[in-house]
Amino acid sequence: MLFMVPLVILFLQIVPAQPLALGWIAALFGTAGMLLSAFGQGLLVLGRIDFQESLKFFPAGGAIGVRLILVCALAAYGGQMPQLLAWTGILAGAGFILTIIGFLQSGQQNVLFYIGALALGISYPIWAIWLGRLLFSGMVEVGAG
Repeated sequence: MLFMVPLVILFLQIVPAQPLALGWIAALFGTAGMLLSAFGQGLLVLGRIDFQESLKFFPAGGAIGVRLILVCALAAYGGQMPQLLAWTGILAGAGFILTIIGFLQSGQQNVLFYIGALALGISYPIWAIWLGRLLFSGMVEVGAG
């Protein structure tokens, strides 16, 4: 989760200047979700809480999904990101949210949990690798927003 925080800063420089307030809202909302998720996972790894107690931190992942949807939509709208890449990120964000909704409804036995996890598990790595390749190639300009 903590390794996602630099992407928040990066996207503040990529999103278009016009709806920049939405970019900031997405950044704050997503960062809060990332930090809360990292805190809960940290407590679990350090043995301070058990798995059952760690589940109360799980819904924070929804904030990460909302942020991902917003920034991808903003970057696509402003032309800073290819449309297919943006839709891949939007699918990943939706996967975060569906996973959380399914989990909150009936835990890991909910079909939405599995649909969201599948969408997230496939689309997020594709999105992240593709975005990284574009950034390193200079095809997505930082500071262009």
